[in-house]
Parts: sequence; C-alpha cells; structure tokens
Amino acid sequence: MRTGRAIALLASLTLAVAACGDDGADDDSAGMRSGGQGGDSEPAEQAGCDIEDGASGRPVAEVHGELAEYTITIERDKVPSGLVRLEFDNVGALAHEVAIVRAGDPSTVPTTPDGAADDEALGDDLLGEIEPFEPGATCAGTFDLAPGDYVLLCNVVEGDDGREAHMAEGMVTTLEVTA
Repeated sequence: MRTGRAIALLASLTLAVAACGDDGADDDSAGMRSGGQGGDSEPAEQAGCDIEDGASGRPVAEVHGELAEYTITIERDKVPSGLVRLEFDNVGALAHEVAIVRAGDPSTVPTTPDGAADDEALGDDLLGEIEPFEPGATCAGTFDLAPGDYVLLCNVVEGDDGREAHMAEGMVTTLEVTA
C-alpha cells in the first residue's frame, strides 16, 4: 500500500515539476508568442498589432503605458540603452498609435499644418512605430534605442475635416535612454 502511494506521489510531483519547470526565460512559452514585424515577441493578446521598424531579441528594459484621449502615460521615463520593449494598453475610446522619435523636446518635433508629426521631415529620427490599434487592445514592440532623449507620440489625425492630430491634443511624452 505504501509503495502505491509513493508511486502516485512521485508521479504527481513529476507532473507538477514538468508543468512548472519552465520559467519561459529561454523561449516564448510564458504567455508570449513569436511573430509580428521584425520577429518581435508579442503577448498572445496582441493579434493584429503592426510594428514598424521593430527589433528582435531579448529586451534589456520594458516600458508599460496607457493611451487615452488625449494622453500618453508611461510607468517609467528612463531606461538603459539597447533593446527596449514598449507595451501600451489603449484605454481610450479611439484608435491610437505610438511613434518613437529621437528628439529632446516635443516642441522640436516638426509638424504638418494639422498638427501631426511630419514623418518626411523627421527622416531617420523617426525610429519606429506601434501602428494604430483599437480601444481595449494591448500592443507592444521592441526597438533598439541608443542613449539619448526620445519623444513618444500618437500621430493619428481624425478625419479630413480640420480636426487636429492627437499629438497636437497632448498625446506626447518623453523617454530618456541612458548609456
């Protein structure tokens, strides 16, 4: 009888260790999946997120934030240089995006007449984007950021009826990347 219980206990422990033994550090099994642009790892809830100019690899830092009308909030505004994963929840009622611009101050970002960041004038200072995504969704992208100052902004412009861009309405924040 004791042998049967010991075998059952050993089998239960083996199953528990097998189920919990992988911490996800070496693969995408801990709620992550490979996919998206540039080979980024994306949370499983991210289906349909488009990342422009993302990077692949293990991030050295993560920044979590929220997008709403008309704010961008981030949990930290300073990270080390290297691969940085930016993850945003759209808690607003409209689609939003996050563009990463190399700039020390939002007021120095060149704009179009409607108040949007001028992608063409930015040139290489526009490092990448988490393209517009719907309310209630979470999207993330990994970007290779050198030391310096960055502006994170929403460059969505609503309609062609003269309304201003989300950036002009205040959807902008800064991020410092240290050496």
